[in-house]
Amino acid sequence: MHCALPHDRKVVKLVDEKELETLDALKAELKNATIPAICTAWLKANGYDGLCDPEMACGCSVLDLMPCATPRLNACVPAHKELQDDGDWLMFPGKAGTGENLGVQ
Repeated sequence: MHCALPHDRKVVKLVDEKELETLDALKAELKNATIPAICTAWLKANGYDGLCDPEMACGCSVLDLMPCATPRLNACVPAHKELQDDGDWLMFPGKAGTGENLGVQ
């Protein structure tokens, strides 16, 4: 839920106890986390299935994020997975069913 404050017109998100517990757990989990762990947590929290690099036609799932160990940090974008006719899963930019393409043409 959001609340607009009349004196300065800032929007403040109010959180309930359950959300606070989740945020506290996430902070504790990420305190000494690696870059892949931080990215995995963010991707999961924001409804993505992994990353993809559209220029290189590669992708990885949050279950095994950055197996290449050398991701192209300026090219990898949040992605969703789609089952293909051959039974394989492929990663595509953006969230499933939203038409979001994250600036990828």
